[in-house]
Amino acid sequence: MVHTDTLHGLPIGRMPTNEELLLDLLHSKGPLGNGKARETLQWTEAQYEIVKASLLAQGLVATGKGRGGSLRLAEPKGNEAKKPIVKEAEKPQSVETIVPRNNRTTVTSKQRLEATLWDIANTLRGKMSADDFRDYILGFIFFKYLSEKMELYADEILHPDGVSYDELLKGEKVREGKSERVKVADRDAYLNEVRLLAVEHLGYYLEPEELFKNIVPQGEEAEGTDAPFILDKLTKVLNRISESTQGAESEDDFANLFEDLDLTSSKLGKGEKDKNNLVVKVLRKLATVDFELNDPAHDVLGDAYEYLIAQFASGAGKKAGEFYTPQEVSTVLARIVTTGKKRLKAVYDPTCGSGSLLLRVKREVLDVGTIYGQEMNPTTFNLCRMNMIMHDVHYRQFDVRNEDTLERPQHLE
Repeated sequence: MVHTDTLHGLPIGRMPTNEELLLDLLHSKGPLGNGKARETLQWTEAQYEIVKASLLAQGLVATGKGRGGSLRLAEPKGNEAKKPIVKEAEKPQSVETIVPRNNRTTVTSKQRLEATLWDIANTLRGKMSADDFRDYILGFIFFKYLSEKMELYADEILHPDGVSYDELLKGEKVREGKSERVKVADRDAYLNEVRLLAVEHLGYYLEPEELFKNIVPQGEEAEGTDAPFILDKLTKVLNRISESTQGAESEDDFANLFEDLDLTSSKLGKGEKDKNNLVVKVLRKLATVDFELNDPAHDVLGDAYEYLIAQFASGAGKKAGEFYTPQEVSTVLARIVTTGKKRLKAVYDPTCGSGSLLLRVKREVLDVGTIYGQEMNPTTFNLCRMNMIMHDVHYRQFDVRNEDTLERPQHLE
């Protein structure tokens, strides 16, 4: 992995974008084969192809000949200085760039989502370390996922009565074009029924006012104006997710899930307004991302979430071994333990990290009864539980504990 604090004149502390990493590699090493470049950067083929397509479209790199293809820096045109890297406003569009015919690669919705989420992380991290921002960006993505999952399930419950979850917002109209409102008694009855079913089925509960889309301020402020203050409300909502499970079967699976997402930390900014402005900026960016939860046949978001974990692990170097098993390694291990098997009664990882190996084993077979894991690091333990839920593993199907496996093993039966 290429590491530098002054890449292309970037200010110290700002994480280089993937485009900048590839350009810096070509600048220092000269023309490289595609395979060698991917190996050096420790990228997946899909990730490499997206970045390469973006740089080709900008005219910053050119392709070469040879087995497997190669890449080199493009020759400057005339007196033209080095062209700027992708402008912030152009980045989302660069993900969908059409590659020239001799390098054509189909960019899937999964790859677009991965690139967009990583772009948000790169753009908004500021001077915060990758480890710190990882906890924030993954936590916010998880909150958005829980909100959308909650709304979809609530709408399914309310559909026979012709009511949507949105319509149970305090003071909102019952139906478009009509003036009547949900009576307080009816609203409370609906919400109570939804709460009981959601905690049983999803494992948690959020009221309409607590959904991600209703927390994020709408519109944009004028230049120099602060965003509406939401930190206190957001903190309460994140705590409410865990509180909604108290006394329920899912309590242990959702307890303290957001404890690493500290909205009072000075890492977000010096003052409360600075912290709030950054958080609002991140949430607004995430609000534009379609998680495609309406399509249960594709685990696009779960894959994208694990992709982000891998990206943060790549930036963490050797330290990453404590929370992430590289996909290539986990795939080999998973195929070894599942050889000749279609179903597993249980699978166990005593040092499960973020759960990538457990999830890889689950993918290799038709069904896994229960997923067991143990992780000593509290932050990584929370990451593992989020990763399971984001891959649509039901809370009853996994049992992950936060303890030292050697000192206090939790799964002895």
